[in-house]
Amino acid sequence: VLQCTARYSLGNLLLKQGDWHAALSLQQEAYNLYKPTDNLASPLFIDLLAPRALLSAGRLDEAQQAVKAYLVIARKPPSFYYEGIALRIQSQVHSAQGLADEARHACDQAVAILDKSHCQLELGRALYQRAILGKENGQLDGAKNDLHRAISLFEDCAARLELDDALRLSREF
Repeated sequence: VLQCTARYSLGNLLLKQGDWHAALSLQQEAYNLYKPTDNLASPLFIDLLAPRALLSAGRLDEAQQAVKAYLVIARKPPSFYYEGIALRIQSQVHSAQGLADEARHACDQAVAILDKSHCQLELGRALYQRAILGKENGQLDGAKNDLHRAISLFEDCAARLELDDALRLSREF
């Protein structure tokens, strides 16, 4: 579990730096570590790297398949927290594919699940995603409300990078 956690942490850093290929490699290394064991915790976090990396790479069909496969993993225990994150990622994939209705539906589900889980950071990320979708689809009042709530959540949990992105978006309204 610790070796997988280390790879997940490094993979997140690499994704932030735009090195999706290296992040995918780390996910595969972690998979090779946990697959022959009874480790059921690691797939819940490490397998999130694949859809995020594939989305970053613009490999949308593969990202969609990876997020579908991940949702099976997240729903098996069930883990609402991880399911909510996966639905937000699915929303981003659908949005990149030009599937506005599907993107909104997945994001609405993510917000509902994460709101119940009381995870401020992930709820803020889902609200931010929904604000982007609302802005793109001309639903400005709802988008502004989601964005203001996301900003408040990011401030509460001192999520500086997310807060900076949300404040930049708020200036576009």
